[in-house]
Parts: sequence; C-alpha cells; structure tokens
Amino acid sequence: MRIKSGRGRHSRLSGEQKYQLQGDLLKTPEEFGYNTANWSGPLMREHIQKKYRIEYKPAAIYNLMHELGFSFQRAKASYPERNEDKREEVKAHIKKTLDYCTTHQDTVVLFEDEFFLGNTATLSCAWAPVGEQPVISCKQARKERVTGFGTVNN
Repeated sequence: MRIKSGRGRHSRLSGEQKYQLQGDLLKTPEEFGYNTANWSGPLMREHIQKKYRIEYKPAAIYNLMHELGFSFQRAKASYPERNEDKREEVKAHIKKTLDYCTTHQDTVVLFEDEFFLGNTATLSCAWAPVGEQPVISCKQARKERVTGFGTVNN
C-alpha cells in the first residue's frame, strides 16, 4: 500500500501568505495598529481576517501558529524606563541602613511592607518561535499607581 498525496484539506493561506504571517508574528501587534503588546489567538484571527480576508475557527488558529513554528511560552518582561543606576543606589542605601542596624544595640527594627494597585498589565505567556523566550516591552509611561504601606513593631 502507498499513501496517496493530496489527502486532507488544503491550507487556506498560501505559502507566501504564511511566510508574511511569520514575519507579522515577529513584530508587535502595536506595529499593526492594535492596542496591545502581545499576540493572542483571537487577535491573530482578526489580523488574518483584515489582511487576507480569510476566516479561521478559533482552534485552527492555534494549529496554524504551531505550524508556523511558534509556541505559547512564559514571557520575560522588559522595562525600557527602568533606571539601573537608581536601582543600584537604592540597594546600596538599604545595605548601609541594615549594616547600621546590626552594629547599634539601641536600634528598633520595624517590619514594613509595600503594596500597590496599578493599571499595568501582568505578563505570563506569549507566542514566540520555538526555542526562543519571548521578551515583551512593558511600557510604564501611562501607568497609574496607588501605593500603600504597612508597618509592624514587634
């Protein structure tokens, strides 16, 4: 017995369209006018519908993304506004304060915790080429944040 070629449904996208779609997935949705930094299945369906006028069922989108060599992976956040010099300065100040506390007997140590409520997105997973960890830019320019503190004296 031999397996005949041409069995099964043909892809709705041509080879050239799939190649273009791979390139689109390597860019952020923001570059195409979408208001998000991360591709999702529903967003990719919408993108294909707008660009190629082809409808895909929800489950078929995920199969297509795997066929294009992408997988859903834990993402790594990138914060472009972060100031590494300032972070090191704060860490040095905390170390200096803790060193002072351990050398002076009359020091009272209070346990403090900080919390915040904000409108920045939490990041868990994103689509990326198989074997490459996705890096998502988490822009903080329009963030809104309310901070609270709590202290315990033991």
